[in-house]
Amino acid sequence: MLHLDLVDLLLVAGISLVTYVGCVALCLRTRWPASEVLLAAFVCNIAQIVLTQTALGLVNQLNPLNLIIVVGTTMLGLFIVICTLGNRRLDALTWPERRAELSSAWREICGCKSCVLLIGLVGAWSVWTLFLGLIFPPSSFDEFYYHMPIVASIIQSQSVLPPPSVWPWISAYPRNAELLAVWSSIFLHRDTLADLALLPQLWAGALAPFVAARRIGASRSWSILCGCLFAFAPIVLMEAKATYVDLMVGCFWSVGVAFVTPTSSKSTARGPSTHALAILTGLAAGLILGTKITGLVIAGGLLCLFVVRLAQSRTSLRSGVLQVGLVVSLMCVVGSLWYVLAFKTFGNPVYPIPIRLGKLVILPGNDAFLLPLYAATAREVAHVSQGIDRWVAAWFERQPQTNMSGQWAGLGPLWPVLGLPAVLVWGGARKRAAQCLAARAHRGSRVVFGCAPI
Repeated sequence: MLHLDLVDLLLVAGISLVTYVGCVALCLRTRWPASEVLLAAFVCNIAQIVLTQTALGLVNQLNPLNLIIVVGTTMLGLFIVICTLGNRRLDALTWPERRAELSSAWREICGCKSCVLLIGLVGAWSVWTLFLGLIFPPSSFDEFYYHMPIVASIIQSQSVLPPPSVWPWISAYPRNAELLAVWSSIFLHRDTLADLALLPQLWAGALAPFVAARRIGASRSWSILCGCLFAFAPIVLMEAKATYVDLMVGCFWSVGVAFVTPTSSKSTARGPSTHALAILTGLAAGLILGTKITGLVIAGGLLCLFVVRLAQSRTSLRSGVLQVGLVVSLMCVVGSLWYVLAFKTFGNPVYPIPIRLGKLVILPGNDAFLLPLYAATAREVAHVSQGIDRWVAAWFERQPQTNMSGQWAGLGPLWPVLGLPAVLVWGGARKRAAQCLAARAHRGSRVVFGCAPI
């Protein structure tokens, strides 16, 4: 059966690569650094996959043939656009300039043995994860409980509309992440690759802190350290082979933070314009919004960061309002459908979570379903005090093992080893020279904790 798994992998990877290369070709028509081109293309590619499947699923036509036809038509249209732009004068890097940029990056990275080692470790872990994914099917608790049932129901019904179910999360929860698992399973109707659907999120999530660090003036070697801090977080490594949704939320939060990070005067890179930034931020926030109900808060935070970025760039009021409107519109297009369907089905867009104002229930949820979960969580952390003590317990790995819960040391040693020292050194540095030294020494850890997985 392994040869069928390899055929499935090559087929899914080939179709995904075609769509990604098309997005890269479009983003290359800019003066953005290569890392930002790759990151922007990734956001556009994932949004395209989600929106294509959503549109087909709304009319009960989500099957491999229709998917290939729509994707092929989209790529043909994109090719025509790229050719049209090629005949116009654009402020884009020429191919010699792009080659010079990549050659400089290659020499700098190869000259840093630590960078080569870290990149090699990420590559080795990715290969190992692919190997495990080809041998073992999805096997974790939540995958069987509701992630894979969602994937199976979408493929079998060719629809993204909520199926009847006794489990409210199957009928009401957002499904953007599950649509990526559908993408990796629908062509051969096999679930072998379903738990590898979020592996690219590890790579993009690692690239995002790299981009953010480069924007604030860090060298490539320190920026690579930032990316590897994300990639080697225990919770990221564990969810790279799972249909859990948290990695996708953390990835696109990191991507959004990277794009709204202002470019330092020390950086020679020229990032996206404010209009392109609004599009990328809106897509990233929409993907977060449509992945998890708590994404409402996280996507809102990303929108606030975008507003702050506009204020720092002294954008005019009219232009700022238009750009914020563009971000909100894209958020709604990419991520709001699931809340509309939940409201239509249950009368509450965030079902099963009840909406209350004090003791007044505005929109009912499912307390009978939620209370056992709260009780189980309370038992898990019964020996940990509430408030900041629970954070400290997770940060300093007081638990005997690491798992996929943020309350159980999901970040591993990153905080006690790098995060806390960075805060203490930076806070204690009073003189300008000391601040510069602290910034250089701890820039990586300060960036990564701004882009830490949620």
